[in-house]
Amino acid sequence: MQEKPLMSSSKTNNFKFTGFKILKSILLFWGMFFLDCSVKEEPTNNTLLSNENSQVDNRTFEITPFKPEVVAKKFSIPTFAHFMPWFESKEISNYWGSHWTMTNRNPDIIDSKGKRQIASHFYPIIGPYDSRDPDYLEYALLCIKLTGFDGVFIDYYGNTDLYDYAANLENTLAAIEMVKKVGLQYSLVYEDKTAAHGAINNLGSSFELVQLHFEYMKEHFFDEEAFVKYQKKPLLLIFGPQSDLNKEQWNNLIGHSISLVGLEHEIHRLGLEKDVFGAFVWDTTERVKEIYNTCETFHICIGSGMPGFKDYYQEGGWGETLPSIDPKNGQHLKDMLALASQRKIDYLQIPTWNDWGEGTMIEPSLEFGYQRLEILQEWFGVPYSSNELKLTVLLYQKRKEYKEKLYENQILDQVFYYLVSLQIDKANALLNKL
Repeated sequence: MQEKPLMSSSKTNNFKFTGFKILKSILLFWGMFFLDCSVKEEPTNNTLLSNENSQVDNRTFEITPFKPEVVAKKFSIPTFAHFMPWFESKEISNYWGSHWTMTNRNPDIIDSKGKRQIASHFYPIIGPYDSRDPDYLEYALLCIKLTGFDGVFIDYYGNTDLYDYAANLENTLAAIEMVKKVGLQYSLVYEDKTAAHGAINNLGSSFELVQLHFEYMKEHFFDEEAFVKYQKKPLLLIFGPQSDLNKEQWNNLIGHSISLVGLEHEIHRLGLEKDVFGAFVWDTTERVKEIYNTCETFHICIGSGMPGFKDYYQEGGWGETLPSIDPKNGQHLKDMLALASQRKIDYLQIPTWNDWGEGTMIEPSLEFGYQRLEILQEWFGVPYSSNELKLTVLLYQKRKEYKEKLYENQILDQVFYYLVSLQIDKANALLNKL
């Protein structure tokens, strides 16, 4: 049998060299593998968390706070927007409140244009919102400030736990904190009919409940620096009186420590002309001049500038529709402002900032845009226009876009401080960077 020839020495050497290279590659591979497994990389901005599908963003923005500055204006009479604190949304409160729904509207229904179904003939430019949402309050109070208002008169339902009154109180407290933060003032428009409702529901007598409400206001609001004072006494408006208290009971409540201002016709009904300190105008129909004549006989007269009226009560199942007031493309508001300026008034109230159910709102809407606020800006003589107001809306929209994003919200906090201190150009530039 023929034997196989042995390899030559050169082939043997080549084989050994090739085997060595293969062994070296194998060792290098496993060495890199174990090295990679043993060395932990320091986390960076883009490092994925091992147990989460989100990214860590360690960026920070250094915020420089600024104190609120007063908006310069030519109109000297203190002017306040009547502010409703009664809206709830699913985002914040986990349900849609009755002032968006009434009895038959469902904001979860969204039409082809992206509008939610709400109990109003009109639609907020930011969409339906929640009155305790800090993003909303930030936008609303900044917008009110840059329009030229001195502050807000907040519709107040007391501290009784009935219906939505407790939620309204919580919303009111949140609004007051933002009022102070933006450098405005506030007072309350007390709805004393809530005491009558409480009495019907066996929570106490009307007098006991009104007394309870007054004690709460004295303890929590009247001594605050931001609360409006007239001759060093807290100025309190009352949408009435509408409860069943008699003259003697009202005298016991009012005393000499409060400047109480009520509705002209209710004051006359109860014979309280010498007991209350003043009256305020609400009606802007053909009786308005007559009401002003009576109002001017009091120590305090608060004028009115309602822009129009168109309620949703019948459509929403809340009763009969009240007579409408045609806004006349802004002319009605102009006429009411002109009339108020001709009268002897101590304050001016604009009803309302946001009563969407009655259509009296001056808050920006899809239907009117910024028209009503621009009319007021021109009337006040402030150096601003809708351009500045749109920044407050954009701030709100950015808050929602960057919800729970720390870095972006720090930038938006700085935008707030720029706006509240009237550094408008800086606010605009910073907003546009996002």
